[in-house]
Amino acid sequence: MVSEQTNGNFHDYWYQGVAEVNSYALLQSRYGEVREGDAILVFVTEDFSKSKQVKLDDSSKVPEDKISTLKLNSIRKFKTGIYDYSMMQSVFTPIDLKSFPNTLKTTASSQDWCGHSFTQLNLEDKQYRFSQNSYFEQEGDELREIENSILEDELFTRIRIDPSSIPTGNVELIPGLFYSRLLHENLKPKQSRI
Repeated sequence: MVSEQTNGNFHDYWYQGVAEVNSYALLQSRYGEVREGDAILVFVTEDFSKSKQVKLDDSSKVPEDKISTLKLNSIRKFKTGIYDYSMMQSVFTPIDLKSFPNTLKTTASSQDWCGHSFTQLNLEDKQYRFSQNSYFEQEGDELREIENSILEDELFTRIRIDPSSIPTGNVELIPGLFYSRLLHENLKPKQSRI
């Protein structure tokens, strides 16, 4: 298990006060066609509050509440003919996966000319608290629990923290928030193969 305590290379790379930034040409399926756009992935370590599940402004004031996380900000922008989509997601995965084996929080927003939506998952005990606000009538505002499973959205952070922490074979996986948003699917764990 890789952690900041046991792997100096990990610490040397991720705790320099800078971010890893990746930029990609995006091909996004939407409305029956493949659309071109841009995707950006930004990875950075961040002190996170266990109790509030937000970034700590000054972790020295509450060291007992601090969890070191690898944060991913994922941004997608693409056009669908006449109007644009802008989507953003944040994923907060603890560095110490032995003590904190699950991603603590993920949020996603989507904006287009029709309106916008916001989805958030917060780990509470053994399940995720799911909250969603959407301009679509069939989705509306929703608050419920989802059984704890590995998140598709945390795979990119886990690959950087410790690739061996990702289970392989047939697993229960909560699909990505962008995926469920674009397909208007009810978010719940699905059988998947990794």
